[in-house]
Amino acid sequence: MSTWMSPERSPAPGPQPHPAGPQRWRHRVALVLGTAPLLLAPGAARAEDHHTEALAQALLVALHEASGVPGLSAAVWHDGRLRWQGQAGWQDLAARRPLGPETRLRLASVSKLLTATGAAWLHQQGRLDGDAPLARPGYPAWDDGTRITPRQLAAHLSGLPHYQATDLMRGRQAHADSRHAAQHWLQGRALLDKPGHRYHYSSWGYTLLGAAIEEASGLPLAEFIQTRIAPGLAIGPDQTDTDRETHSRAYEPGPMGWRVAPPHDYSYSLGGAGLSATPAALAAWGGRLLQGRLLDSDTLAWMTTPSRLADGGIARHGADAVGFGWRLRDDRQGRVTWFHNGSAIGARSALVLWPGAPATSAALLSNASWVSAIDDSARTLAGLFRPSPAEASAPALACPAAGQRFSGRWGDQRLTGVVQGSPGMPGPCPRRLVLDRPPTGFDNGGPPRSPAALSLVALPPGPGVTRAALATPLGLFQLEATGDSALAGSVAGREWVLSFDTR
Repeated sequence: MSTWMSPERSPAPGPQPHPAGPQRWRHRVALVLGTAPLLLAPGAARAEDHHTEALAQALLVALHEASGVPGLSAAVWHDGRLRWQGQAGWQDLAARRPLGPETRLRLASVSKLLTATGAAWLHQQGRLDGDAPLARPGYPAWDDGTRITPRQLAAHLSGLPHYQATDLMRGRQAHADSRHAAQHWLQGRALLDKPGHRYHYSSWGYTLLGAAIEEASGLPLAEFIQTRIAPGLAIGPDQTDTDRETHSRAYEPGPMGWRVAPPHDYSYSLGGAGLSATPAALAAWGGRLLQGRLLDSDTLAWMTTPSRLADGGIARHGADAVGFGWRLRDDRQGRVTWFHNGSAIGARSALVLWPGAPATSAALLSNASWVSAIDDSARTLAGLFRPSPAEASAPALACPAAGQRFSGRWGDQRLTGVVQGSPGMPGPCPRRLVLDRPPTGFDNGGPPRSPAALSLVALPPGPGVTRAALATPLGLFQLEATGDSALAGSVAGREWVLSFDTR
């Protein structure tokens, strides 16, 4: 994460952008339930790919309509290739220019993953010891002789603070490189704790890590990332505020709706929040990492091993373990994922990786500051391409009929309403849930919303519905059939349960 934060190619052209304008969300939820055959002939496999891609695009459009953000762009790399990319909404609201597959968006704190990988690459080369204290000229010096390791910087164990009130002017100055930014902003800055003793999220730590990479590589950080870590990909320094048509504008909520965010130069935190990319490039970069094309297996294991505090405990960001830059979490099927999300002025971002076979890399980027479960949304999109073997024996829910009543709860709030059809949505069972009374707690920090779709798209193959994706103003979430005509899952940290009246 960066300035705005919570405590926290050559692909085939994708589906056309959906330039839906912002609306005010009230109390309608669109429900789309789809299924697919389990065994496919070669000719049918391409048809199934098309079906899955159409569902992914429908989910992205539903999230765009439910959230009201100006634009969303996503891509999924799966099993060795880029499977899908899609866009929904606008690159430029005033000009009514839709997002396209080549539009770059701010990565915000997802930038940290490329910086950490760069440090790990130098560690592999023997040019930067990731576990040894930094001791090079030009680094900020602390009076007590404190020394900090690259791992402590990457895992937020350095003791450095995050952005502070004294940093309000930082985005008005351009820095030639990370060493200059570190010397300008970090001299004399007090530490919150001794290095290694506690987790303190700090983008300033990545400014210092970027400076260490520059000294070890002999290259400016931007050039190092573009030539060594992400060569040939549409990934580089953020140029959002330069009026380049290749970059989306950045938006923030205002009293009259979304407005263009003021210019902000992220060169002070290039390694922590200052990169931009297309989702396809970011997902493909994750695929390269999963394929062992950037780091060898030993270095990758070193990078994704949980970092340890001085007392031996595992460093954590909330419930997630923290490795060398990556956050580590098991998915609902118990499979480990590596990920990071980001928030910045005019940006919300996520990259989620599944190692192993089949490997998957999912990227989701937006061009606005909004409260969202952005990594859960990326996971849900990827779920369309990741059927689970266990689902062959999982309980399945029959498609609810139009006019059927439902009831349930979200946390301690009661949910009741009626099922409606949802014409125009893909899948054999498109549905809209019309709530009798809208739940509270869906405020995402953006302008108020009018009726919008929260889509529930069945993800696995096979007859019936075993799991589905729900689109809300806060993001996309996965629900699973429970075997009693119900769907249940965690939505923004609270349990969501829907039961359908089968009488």
